[in-house]
Amino acid sequence: MPDLPYIPTSAVEVVNFAMTRIGAHPVQSLDTPGPAGIAPAKTYSAVVLNVMSKYPWHFTKATVALERRTEAPVRGWQYRYKLPTDRIALPRAYYDSKGSAFAEHEGRPLTRFQLEGSEVLTDASEVWVTYQRVAPTPHWPGYFVELIILALAAELALVIREDRILRKELRIDAFGLPAQGGEGGLMGEAMSLDAQAVPAPRIDGGRNPVHDAGYLPGDIRNDWNY
Repeated sequence: MPDLPYIPTSAVEVVNFAMTRIGAHPVQSLDTPGPAGIAPAKTYSAVVLNVMSKYPWHFTKATVALERRTEAPVRGWQYRYKLPTDRIALPRAYYDSKGSAFAEHEGRPLTRFQLEGSEVLTDASEVWVTYQRVAPTPHWPGYFVELIILALAAELALVIREDRILRKELRIDAFGLPAQGGEGGLMGEAMSLDAQAVPAPRIDGGRNPVHDAGYLPGDIRNDWNY
């Protein structure tokens, strides 16, 4: 039986895969500066944050209840809630109950609220959000690992080897030509694969008003689940 392909599961392993791509020496640790200094660690953090925040990767999503603050809002709303501190972007959806938050694509999102700094102001007695956070390396799928390695190799080619030509070539491999807006190359492939990992939404809880308009009220065929 052939050996399974090895996927790096730690930050230092990902960095060393990228260092190997550009012909540089591996590092022993990201915490203790070696011959390459602190550049690999800083570059790694910047690349991961940049690539993760460019697209709503399914493995970066989390759904949690927001913490309600004890102080009431100064005006207009009954409650104030604290946004997650580990978010890498504003939440993509807000809900007023756990049931709505975990109802897949059938939950009704909260529509009456106001963002103020790192807080949500609303009249809802509870608020749940779906947001993106930096996912730990072991949670990355293979296509994302390869994307990070390639994107990281491009930046390290400039930082470590000072090779602008190599950096340009690797960035094209990672993100495509400038005209593709950063969504070509391996990035485009990874986005497509990630989209396939998410179940297709059922619009309006599985109902289609256009489809249903062809039947009289009470017709069982108005229900998509018949």
